[in-house]
Amino acid sequence: MGFLRIILAMVLFVIGAVLCITIIGAIIGIPLILVGVYLLYSEQKNRSKEAVREGVKEALKDMDKKCMEQKDVEQKDVEQKIT
Repeated sequence: MGFLRIILAMVLFVIGAVLCITIIGAIIGIPLILVGVYLLYSEQKNRSKEAVREGVKEALKDMDKKCMEQKDVEQKDVEQKIT
């Protein structure tokens, strides 16, 4: 969906720019440019959010893995003390 959205934004931007050549075309062209810019901006924002989410997921997985390893070490220490 992201790639299609970027293509649509570029097409709207170019059509808006071409329509701005005439005064009457500018009435339609300027809003098309604004919609194209908004689509590009929102797509970049969504990608940034997704990258942060993935980073947090990886960090939480690593923390959970380290916590489990530490619990295993502590359990082995307790078992050694008992025997």
